[in-house]
Amino acid sequence: MVLLITIIVFLTIFFSVLTVYFLKEDNRRKVKNTLLIRLLPAEEALPHHFYRLNSQVADSHDFWLAKKIRKHLEIANMEIPVKTFIFYCSLISVITLILFLFLTGPLTALTMSLLSGGLGPFLYIMYRRHKRENALVAQLPDAVDMISRGLRSGLNLDDSLKEIARSFSDPIGPEFRRMYEEMALGLSFEQAIRGLESRFVRVHDVKILCAAFLIQRETGGNLTSILDTISRTIRSRLVFFRQVQALGTEGRVSAYILGSLPFLFALITWFIQPDYINLLFTEPAGKTALSLALIFEMAGFALMYRMGKVEV
Repeated sequence: MVLLITIIVFLTIFFSVLTVYFLKEDNRRKVKNTLLIRLLPAEEALPHHFYRLNSQVADSHDFWLAKKIRKHLEIANMEIPVKTFIFYCSLISVITLILFLFLTGPLTALTMSLLSGGLGPFLYIMYRRHKRENALVAQLPDAVDMISRGLRSGLNLDDSLKEIARSFSDPIGPEFRRMYEEMALGLSFEQAIRGLESRFVRVHDVKILCAAFLIQRETGGNLTSILDTISRTIRSRLVFFRQVQALGTEGRVSAYILGSLPFLFALITWFIQPDYINLLFTEPAGKTALSLALIFEMAGFALMYRMGKVEV
């Protein structure tokens, strides 16, 4: 027991020191990048993602897991290096392990530690990525309409993309700015379009738009008419998706209520008869039942989410 307490105290102090160090490093890097951007003229200022990607490429060392993490962080627009993200995952795992060691057995504590530190941050990244993808789809019809109007007024496609970058907020504004700057730095139009498609590989509307640009660039045709059709299609899909969301609201609310009932019942029972709830943390059978209940609860929420999700 003394050895366990010693290890816990050591890990707590160790990760606390590292946390302060990484926070100071992140703050120092952000201040440096801000000063670099301010020193350059507005028309020559490098995009903010230039510094983020450079720092993350330097930290990854071509490790396949770091590449995957960096890709998800980039799409989710989270400006932290890969090594910092991995450290935060380890910190969450250790904190969860320490908390559950005093409440449950070692096996349950280890399981919850791995789930919280390994799965929790990645779920948060996927949530940020999903939210950003939905925001981009919502902005896409207006952006396509602006490109079409720009082409009709005499602008070329590059100038239309630059106008999108100036007029729209995140995510579509910075993404089109990045595409325009990549072409200005020497990449071909096809490479810049492929880069946008690779960053939003799960968004079907972006795939359709990129395919339209590439096909028109190779074979010719009336691009404004194609863009008008794409804009109408995206708007129709958004209307259908929102109708499905409105019709499924009752089911989602019922799922939230049913999923929260066990926790509310446990909380009320703990206030009325705490001895009943303490058995879940003191007895081996109670610890096993608590672990299984949490696993089944998360599985139920995931299943309900998948059943209510509609691909548009």
